[in-house]
Amino acid sequence: MLTETVVGFCRFLRVNGFDVGIQETMETLRAVRIVTVADRETLKYALRSILCSSQSQCELFDQLFEQYWNPAVPAESLARPRLSATIKAQPLEGKLSRSVSEERNESEIEAKETTGAGAQERLTRMDFSRIPSSDLPLLEEVAFQLWKRMSMRLVRRWRLHGSDGPLDLRRTIRHSIGHGGEPFELKYKGRKRKKLHLVTLLDVSGSMELYSSFLLRFLYALHKYFRRVDSFLFSTRLTHISAAMQKKALSALLSALSEDVHDWSGGTRIGECLQEFNRKYARKILTRNSLILILSDGWDTGSPEVLANELRSIKRRAKKLIWLNPLLGLSEYQPLTRGMSAALPFTDVFASAHNIQSLLDLEKHFREVQIHV
Repeated sequence: MLTETVVGFCRFLRVNGFDVGIQETMETLRAVRIVTVADRETLKYALRSILCSSQSQCELFDQLFEQYWNPAVPAESLARPRLSATIKAQPLEGKLSRSVSEERNESEIEAKETTGAGAQERLTRMDFSRIPSSDLPLLEEVAFQLWKRMSMRLVRRWRLHGSDGPLDLRRTIRHSIGHGGEPFELKYKGRKRKKLHLVTLLDVSGSMELYSSFLLRFLYALHKYFRRVDSFLFSTRLTHISAAMQKKALSALLSALSEDVHDWSGGTRIGECLQEFNRKYARKILTRNSLILILSDGWDTGSPEVLANELRSIKRRAKKLIWLNPLLGLSEYQPLTRGMSAALPFTDVFASAHNIQSLLDLEKHFREVQIHV
């Protein structure tokens, strides 16, 4: 509960114009573990030293701190109504623009230093939480082109090649016609592969706010080129979005989700959401050929035992479970939260999802689980 409250405070500051990203949120959580929350003045000075970067912010910080941490005013009523209103007014496009427009000045300067191929390379490796708003159009173009190529490579059927299968007599004879009927080159039957069945679950809670909009675009790209994909969003509850993902225009998808997903940027109950997934969907859609892709930072306010039990159940039904955590993009990050610690024993691949390149790196894991037929 304390973690959710602190994350909510960082989000509250961000809504009010503060430059608070994942790095600052992590530092704030570390500070709260050291400083006694009951000592309100010490807590205020500690957080102000982390979250303020100018004199004007320091002056505004004191007022916002009292608003949020005042016991007479529930933190929930301060942190989320503004966000909900923003999402309603501008679906998710506005939410994405608002998030990236709050990036550091140095990112804006860096963005202007290179163009063309250099800009593409920079965007491919830049953390999503640091992408300046001026780079959004180019980011969209670069990301979709790269994800499209990756998807199309993966969905191609395994071509006939090599000599690891039985002799293909028909192809050998056909090929020999050009050599006067002499079978100078023997042809062999390769093995075809089934197209991958992908099941994705994206965390859209408040702590994932700076990443979830980008990751949603990644899932949308996968849906366009994979035939067998089932997708879900979760925060405090689970939402099945596979039907919405079939919309031809990304803007139509974002508009639809802004109406359907009411707990976007809310709390996180990963275990309970996976419990709902197992109860309602797992038996219908999971097979031994399914790959589960969970995109979450692992900050869970629910029971770690519930999370572990539900992941164990998923593992029994699916072929492989990949957990992508954007925080792995931070060099000092360690998966020590209760939720992440409970999940790791059931995770086949634990990797980052903080930029375009980290998502492209998934291709090797996808290829490993394609099934020969």
